[in-house]
Amino acid sequence: VVERLADRVPVSIDTYKAEVAREAVRRGAVMINDISGLLYDPRLADVAAATGAALVLMHTRGHSHDMYEHANYADVLGEVRDELQGAMGRAIAAGVRRDAIVVDPGFGFAKKATHSVELLARLRDAYDLPYDRHCMHEFVLSARNLKREHGITALDVAKRLMDYGIH
Repeated sequence: VVERLADRVPVSIDTYKAEVAREAVRRGAVMINDISGLLYDPRLADVAAATGAALVLMHTRGHSHDMYEHANYADVLGEVRDELQGAMGRAIAAGVRRDAIVVDPGFGFAKKATHSVELLARLRDAYDLPYDRHCMHEFVLSARNLKREHGITALDVAKRLMDYGIH
């Protein structure tokens, strides 16, 4: 499927497994969307670095079966930002280009509804990340916000990444 689509549209692979990502990129995917922020398989950063694929780092805690047990925040924005900064640091240390990193606050993942609403309301504050402000301003992915409120899809994001020269 990836090979058939890759000739016509930018393909993003949603996985947290390094070997799945490596094979998908070999077959033409240009973006790896890691729902774990490099927590489940840190080798995913090595794949993105070696292949030049863009890397989406989504915030979550725990795994699908227990993530809501980890939905405890004193400062949801600060904690999500800090944890995403950690994921970005791990990706950059593995050799992923800063401009190839997209961060996703992970609405609904290890968050109660009130946490997601607060994150959405304060999303602009999330741009205060320790790397290139312009890059982070351009590449904060908010799946709920983009899809429901603006009609932007992951395909639109992938095309934009390709416009910036990220393949």
